[in-house]
Amino acid sequence: MARGVEQETKFVLDRLRAPIAASWLTACCRPDADHPDNRVTSIYFDTPDGRALAEKVNSDFLKTKVRLRWYGDGRSGQPAGSAMLEVKRRIGRGRRKLRVDSGWSGERAAAAALDDPALARLPLRLVAAGLPGCRTLRPLVRIAYRRRRWVDPASGARVCLDSDILVEGIRPA
Repeated sequence: MARGVEQETKFVLDRLRAPIAASWLTACCRPDADHPDNRVTSIYFDTPDGRALAEKVNSDFLKTKVRLRWYGDGRSGQPAGSAMLEVKRRIGRGRRKLRVDSGWSGERAAAAALDDPALARLPLRLVAAGLPGCRTLRPLVRIAYRRRRWVDPASGARVCLDSDILVEGIRPA
């Protein structure tokens, strides 16, 4: 399912300031009704020459990320629901996402090794959805974090705070 262009701005806080930001957001905003607290886990895919990683490291104005993403409980981290393949394209602050059903549960994705051949074949679902540039993608890294969401009552803007960010694995090759 494709979405329209959305605006996204990110700020970086150190570990000591994240709880302060969470307290401030709790005081100023209301918790998101649907997803107030989740654990987000993603397996990022990249080309053999590391194009997506280079775009991120270089802070390129145009970036594309391809990931397998699933959500779990914010405190226990227990995976829930299905894992979705996502293509996120950024142009400056604008972003557009395309989501495709991976056919995998969050539990299966959480248990998969990064060198699992079945995981390596998942980008072919994106090729079938009309994205031929995804044919050479391979799983690279698994990252997890806690995401808390609030809604600003004045503007309706959604605010997320990601914390406890952890690299859970890097592809052996």
